[in-house]
Amino acid sequence: MESILISSNEFIVRLADLKNPEDIFSIIKVLDNYKKDSMGSSPPYTIKEREILANKFRDHPNLLVFLIFSKKELVGGAVCFTTFSTFLVGDVINIHDICILKKFRGLGFGRLLMEFIINKARELTCAKVTLEVREDNSVARNLYSSLGFKESTPVMNFWSKKISYNSGPYWK
Repeated sequence: MESILISSNEFIVRLADLKNPEDIFSIIKVLDNYKKDSMGSSPPYTIKEREILANKFRDHPNLLVFLIFSKKELVGGAVCFTTFSTFLVGDVINIHDICILKKFRGLGFGRLLMEFIINKARELTCAKVTLEVREDNSVARNLYSSLGFKESTPVMNFWSKKISYNSGPYWK
């Protein structure tokens, strides 16, 4: 079932139907674009990685994928996860990845996409929306700041540890 968040003659923002191969293809296209961009600095997805993403997207219980189109042309998207804040005792939407395709940047589509993610969080009665942003991504930082996002107090650092990449059950 398609959940349209907003529609006009110029654009549409909607939740992806994760059972629809076209929607899966669309978000993978957005993510691949993001990976190859200067902010992602990574090689494109392999065929195997695309298959794994498609399967995980179809099966993940806490996944929300937003897509934005302009006159039926893919503009960008966001991969979000619902989680829970023990301190706020409420649900959270975490924006894991968000990207507007290069030719549509600077036209306000990022703001539209962010606004609809925020509205979806309100609709779901979430306590907050979280995201991470690179320190050197001033364009994104300015957008997020203008929408009321700010660095947490105290400042939190994002840490990670890779665990046996390419060896889990999906790689067999």
